[in-house]
Amino acid sequence: MLRRSVTHGEVIIRSGQRAEAAWRVARGHVVVRSDGPAGKASETLADAGDVIGAVAVLDGAHYDQTAEAHGEAVVEMLPREELVRLLTASPDTAGRMLGGLFSAVVSGDDVPDGRVPDGARLYGLEGTAAASIGADGIGIDGLSFVVGRKESVDDSGAARGVDLTLPDMRPYQLSRRHFAIERNLRGWLVRDCGSYHGTYVNGLLTGASKPSCTAPLLPGENEIVAGTPGSAFRFRVAVAG
Repeated sequence: MLRRSVTHGEVIIRSGQRAEAAWRVARGHVVVRSDGPAGKASETLADAGDVIGAVAVLDGAHYDQTAEAHGEAVVEMLPREELVRLLTASPDTAGRMLGGLFSAVVSGDDVPDGRVPDGARLYGLEGTAAASIGADGIGIDGLSFVVGRKESVDDSGAARGVDLTLPDMRPYQLSRRHFAIERNLRGWLVRDCGSYHGTYVNGLLTGASKPSCTAPLLPGENEIVAGTPGSAFRFRVAVAG
């Protein structure tokens, strides 16, 4: 099996090309872009274990997605014969490989007000989080949205890749890069970014002392607590069903 190391931005498959093989992500992340009507694009993250280009290979068609490395990654080539063998090996393998790949791509032109139907929205439940975010919340339609601690009055967090910075006082509950809301091929999730206290997602701790640093977000209402259980940094995330 051919393994290939790719660097950030390097293209793995390109929309319109003949689908000669699928690619499995062995390490790192891959951005998958699907073009919809009027040039609108939908983006998702493929994680380790996900397969890109599988549907086109099975159909003997052309790729309808473009995939490129998101940071450093390693991918494995799966010719059609190898892909079919893996799909027939076990139902669990098939579900892991193809989860989310058969979903139709819907653009902002297909729904009222240009809203993205599979988007998420972040709200602050109390205190600083509620005041900073506002009653309307923040729409999250990209691949990742990072929340962390503001270091100074004029700290935007941009240099650290933080989309929302919130002021905190000692003893800190928030880490400088605390958690990220991400979208991958199976849906929305929360990733703890190595924070000191961890992140509670719907009551379950991720990060900190726990081996897992991710937790899924369910369709509907979800609660995130950044820090200890008594932290004032509490959020609500609404995920479209």
